[in-house]
Amino acid sequence: MSVILKQNDCLDLMKDLPGESIDAIISDPPYQLASMSKCFGKPHNAFERMSKGFMGKEWDVLPTVDILKEALRVLKSGAFALWFMTPRQDSQLEFLLRLKQAGFVIGFTPLYWTYASGFPKGTNIAKTISRMQGAKKQSEKKHGVHTNNTVTRDKFNSIYQDYELTDDAKKFNGSYAGFQPKPAVEVIIVSMKPLSEKTYIGQALKNGKGLTWLDNCRIPIQNNEGRFPANLLASDNVLAVKSNKEIESLSRFFSLDEWWRVHEQKIPESQRKILPFMYVPKASKKERNRGIENLMVNIHPTVKPIKLMSYLINLATREGDSVLDPFMGTGTTGLACLFENRHFIGFEKDAEYFKIAQKRINYFSNLF
Repeated sequence: MSVILKQNDCLDLMKDLPGESIDAIISDPPYQLASMSKCFGKPHNAFERMSKGFMGKEWDVLPTVDILKEALRVLKSGAFALWFMTPRQDSQLEFLLRLKQAGFVIGFTPLYWTYASGFPKGTNIAKTISRMQGAKKQSEKKHGVHTNNTVTRDKFNSIYQDYELTDDAKKFNGSYAGFQPKPAVEVIIVSMKPLSEKTYIGQALKNGKGLTWLDNCRIPIQNNEGRFPANLLASDNVLAVKSNKEIESLSRFFSLDEWWRVHEQKIPESQRKILPFMYVPKASKKERNRGIENLMVNIHPTVKPIKLMSYLINLATREGDSVLDPFMGTGTTGLACLFENRHFIGFEKDAEYFKIAQKRINYFSNLF
């Protein structure tokens, strides 16, 4: 299978691709999580710290309509584009509007990937008010060591739980800024290039598009061919519940882990020998850094697990198809394409991420 990796702005690079040449786009573009400061229009408000993008990254900007139009042009008629997107409503709405303006069909349900490894990020209002009003900081003896209460980026450590609340703060005890629940789901937007034929059947007969390979993605369960795919994927047995002192796992109906357990048995033995690192809910440090141990650390903040990308590849393509990722990051889509026998084209603007992607993909290419 061929692999083409290029470092530059994807808008310029896609212009070099022929129209109607790509079987699917599977990508994790920037989410524009820093848009709030612009919405408020004040140069020195509480959201100014977000103005440089997610984790201070300048690339944290949603794909433009021009980029999406180029993506549409290179796709084959009826081909699908799957885009990871934040659950945040402002970024999600803006991205859907841009997809529609570019000409994509968006009348499909998204996929939802749920996991158990997210961490709460909400700012505790009561304790922040106490700190702002100069309440006395307390210390306590823990494990034989006196430790002062501390606050780091508005997050309070366990010692800070005993921080004395002011009268004003007590009114807001139990509240958090805005609405920031524990992150437990990511959204995958499903879009399609319009059909060139009048019907899905006609499109399938013409170029094999206008369809998804749902039987490839059935969730294995006992005594039948597998549960028909839902719009929910669950990792890490996140839907397990206790019933009569026993654990009943509803995750089995939506389990990405179970799908991967069965699917990896279909991968040639020579390739399966290099897969042990792949059993993760979200991408582990070991998986992110495999192949670049002697070069650098994979600093990309949103690396996706390869088995999730493999699932999406099997949903949207067949062996021998070409997959484009215009926002390649550190190359996880490309790695999954190697294992799934798809041609891969990856573009990445950030030079540091591109170098990591090259090393990761070349590492595994040499093992096949």
